[in-house]
Amino acid sequence: MLKVSLFLMISLLLLSCVEQPKSTVVLNPYENIDWSSVERHKANLHTHTTESDGRFTPSEVVKMYAEAGYSVLAITDHDDKGPDKTTWPWENYDINTSEYYILPVQGNEISKANHIGSYFNDYSDGNQSSEKIAIEEIGKLDGLAVVNHPGRYRKKRNAEFYSDLYQTFDHLVGMEVVNKGDLYPDDRILYDSILSFLMPDRPVWAFSNDDFHRQKNFGTSYNIFLLPENGLQLDIFREGFKRGHFFAVYDPSSTWSKAVVPDSVVVSDSEIVVYADCDDQQIQWISEGYLVHIGKTLPLTMNLGKYVRATIIGENMAFTLVQPFGLSSLKPVKTAKLEVKNGRGSGDDYIAGAKNIRIEASQPPQGKVFESWIGKNADLIEDVRAVKTTMFLPKVGNYSIEASYRDTLP
Repeated sequence: MLKVSLFLMISLLLLSCVEQPKSTVVLNPYENIDWSSVERHKANLHTHTTESDGRFTPSEVVKMYAEAGYSVLAITDHDDKGPDKTTWPWENYDINTSEYYILPVQGNEISKANHIGSYFNDYSDGNQSSEKIAIEEIGKLDGLAVVNHPGRYRKKRNAEFYSDLYQTFDHLVGMEVVNKGDLYPDDRILYDSILSFLMPDRPVWAFSNDDFHRQKNFGTSYNIFLLPENGLQLDIFREGFKRGHFFAVYDPSSTWSKAVVPDSVVVSDSEIVVYADCDDQQIQWISEGYLVHIGKTLPLTMNLGKYVRATIIGENMAFTLVQPFGLSSLKPVKTAKLEVKNGRGSGDDYIAGAKNIRIEASQPPQGKVFESWIGKNADLIEDVRAVKTTMFLPKVGNYSIEASYRDTLP
């Protein structure tokens, strides 16, 4: 009896020493994917032709994408550039769909205000000046919508503006965070800010599209949809579009072969694992906009926020975005406080362990120029001589840095 009691005590002691998960996955976009039989379909969902401001006719565009191995294509001509509501049906534009193994998707780009990708409907209003009204009208026609290239505009909308739209309209399902040769990389910063507002209750899926007008950047930005066997059908594709059953890819290489697409993504109670043909160091995990881990396996024992997403870094600047997972904290998230004197980046609730906190020095006083970052935590800064840089907050605590200036030379 004594031996049994002693064994139980030792077992309980060992169990108490094992680090328990701090988070649980409550939203998994790949939950219902059968990885043993899934079909992968390459899709471009932002395409222009001579029916608006593109250089190629609809039939030429379809032929180009079909011959490049795409099996899904949406022609999304601007609604304020042509006489038709949408470039649809394709048969009206000398396209024989039976010639190609490609799924046509009805689309349009609502273009009077900041552009909205419109799908599975024929809404068009060249005089529309409000994103909100346009998205509302798309919903009335049972369509789905995506915010296109938000970083393009002089009058940029902030994360609060977009978060309000996503909370208002369920059929607004995503944001184009890679566009036309990755022209607007800061869109992914905005995207993370929106996810920080909305997750885990309201997902927003990441899209990557060519925004094709001419030959330049053709085929560099695309999505890999995960459809069931024999599932290249419009209703099944629409469901995957709505549920985030895809990866967003950027591959600027001439052979389109440098991006790494996962074989599978598996979630358990203790971890999320990305199985892919790459090294551990190529997979980065982002939570609340910050790099929190590197490696194929993300332990849920880590200090994480309300969501986490993975980026797989390929060769030649290629990368693949895994859709975000919604997390619920089982324990309070550990935070760190940062004070930035003479600069921007101060905050009270940074995730402890975050590795890419953005900081920026303020404009120097008259007669001065920026010299360097100083302070007791300056050793955690990536480049102390850079006006804009990042820093690492390794654990819970208070951190302080300061931008210093020197006199300009006479």
